[in-house]
Amino acid sequence: MTPHDAKTTLDRLWDDVPVGTPPIGALVRGGKTMRRRARLRAAGGAAALILAVVAGSTVAANTVFDSANPRPDGEVPSAVEPPTAPADQTKLSRDELARASALARQKVESEDAAVTSATVTAEQGTEEDTNTGYACSSGRLLHIKLIGRFPHIVTSGGPIDATKPGPTPDFTVRAVVLTADAESGMACQVSVQTGEVSPEPGATVLRLD
Repeated sequence: MTPHDAKTTLDRLWDDVPVGTPPIGALVRGGKTMRRRARLRAAGGAAALILAVVAGSTVAANTVFDSANPRPDGEVPSAVEPPTAPADQTKLSRDELARASALARQKVESEDAAVTSATVTAEQGTEEDTNTGYACSSGRLLHIKLIGRFPHIVTSGGPIDATKPGPTPDFTVRAVVLTADAESGMACQVSVQTGEVSPEPGATVLRLD
C-alpha cells in the first residue's frame, strides 16, 4: 500500500464515523442550567455574608451590653435597672403629722394663742441640749413653728444700740418654735422669734381643729 492509499483509506474511515446532528437543544439547556446554578451560588454567598454580618453585629451588641452590666451566669439582662434614689428624709409620715398636730394644739391652748400659721418640718438628727427636761434621741426631729399672738409669753429682747436712729425695736413674740422627738412627740426645746417671721420653706401645714 502506498502512502497516498493510506491517506485515502483514513479519510474514508472518518467519513464512515456516525457523528450525527449536534444536540443544540441539549447544549442550550445545559448552558442555562449552568448559568442558573452560578446565579444561585452567587445569591447563596451573598445571603451567607449578610447573615454573618448580622450575627457579628448581634454578638458585638451583646458583648457591649454584658461589659456594661455583667452577669455571673453570663445571661444578658433584659434591661438595665436605674439606681434607686435615696428616700426623702424630709417627708413626714402620717404618725409624725399626728404627733406634730397634737403638740401644736397643746401649746396653742396652754398659751391662749391666736395662731395664724402652724407648720412642721422634719430632719434626721438628735437634740440633747434641752430646756424642757426631755431629750430628742430617736434620731429624727420635728420642728413645729406657730405664728400668731402669744399674750402670756414675754421676752426682754436683746441689747439695744442707743446710738442708732429710728424706732425702738419691737420684741413682741411673733412665733414659737418647738423641736420635738419624732417618735415620742415630746418637745425637747422651745424658742421664740420676734420681728418679721414666716413659715420655713417647704414646711407642711398642720391642722389644729
